[in-house]
Amino acid sequence: MNKVGKTSDVWVHRILSALDNLKYGTVEIVVHEDRIVQINRVERNRFDHEKA
Repeated sequence: MNKVGKTSDVWVHRILSALDNLKYGTVEIVVHEDRIVQINRVERNRFDHEKA
């Protein structure tokens, strides 16, 4: 099992970048054989219908 301390600074930076300026949405981290292999970011845009 991969420990948090073993996660490279590159991946930590990529995760933080995915979270940067994310107001609504999800960040999914895909792990394969104890290694981070992919980061998916889904951003949701919400609109106020009363102001439109």
